[in-house]
Amino acid sequence: MTFGSAESSDSYHIENAMIAIGTGGLFGVGIGNSVQAMGYLPESINDSVFAVMGETFGFVGLVLVVTCFAVLLMRLLKVANYLEDMEESLIVIGVFAWATAHVVVNIAAMTGIMPLTGITLPLLSYGGTSMLFTATALGIALQLSCYTSREPRKETLSKPVNEATVRRRVPEIRRRG
Repeated sequence: MTFGSAESSDSYHIENAMIAIGTGGLFGVGIGNSVQAMGYLPESINDSVFAVMGETFGFVGLVLVVTCFAVLLMRLLKVANYLEDMEESLIVIGVFAWATAHVVVNIAAMTGIMPLTGITLPLLSYGGTSMLFTATALGIALQLSCYTSREPRKETLSKPVNEATVRRRVPEIRRRG
């Protein structure tokens, strides 16, 4: 392995991210005491913010962050389930899938389960464009929650909404022969 190759820089990044998470222990080293964020971990405020939070706040802090993301994502699923219009429901499900993919890929990359991709952690990573698009998508999805009903939607994609939308079967024309 040569110094400066893509493989060595990826392993360097993942190794320092795992060192940061491991150094945090149960309750972390405290705000301002992170060694990895100040000199060894590349992109510490952008892609590696999960590892820095692991060192700063420890395992308890990471569980809290993952719990907050789980609550947000479950809220999106609840909104999608209670929307009456199928198109609006699909918009919310799309935002849910996008946010879930970002959270899972970033956390998996920082813990060494997946290779580094450069995908940011929604709402926590530094970056104006990522924050702008994430906040816009979540804002649209949560604005649609104003149009929810009191009961979950009963129909599915396989069952039509009402009789007016059902296509009538045309009887076959028989050949006289």
